[in-house]
Amino acid sequence: MTPARSAAIRRPLREDHLGASTYLEKGWHLIAAGEYADAEGAVARALELAPSDPTARSLFGWAKMLQGQYPEAMRVLTELLREDPRHAMARANLGYVCLRLGHMGSAHQHLTNASQQLRDPKAALYASFYLGLYFIEEALWSEAER
Repeated sequence: MTPARSAAIRRPLREDHLGASTYLEKGWHLIAAGEYADAEGAVARALELAPSDPTARSLFGWAKMLQGQYPEAMRVLTELLREDPRHAMARANLGYVCLRLGHMGSAHQHLTNASQQLRDPKAALYASFYLGLYFIEEALWSEAER
């Protein structure tokens, strides 16, 4: 059996995006409430229902990131960006992960790119905040303040 055929067999015959949306909404609210482990569980359930959903994958990476599980968050977010390089929230969160892991060049690149994404203002807002943290780490005080 070819790898492509094997992958096709493992995929669900149908994805339940409507059912997954309930878990995505719950995951987002749990992230906002600071309940990151519970958010990860809710988003994991959304991924069971809709494994290819980019929003679910991004939120899953975000929940991992917020729990300090940086290598796993990096894996999830990098994989998503390989498939959708324009996913601004995944890029912003990957920039933050790179910052926390000390990959300063990559952090700056991802955060600068995400902060300029006009089509996703929420991602641009988070990226700008993380970019400020980057500048603090680099002791570039006036840039951090800006």
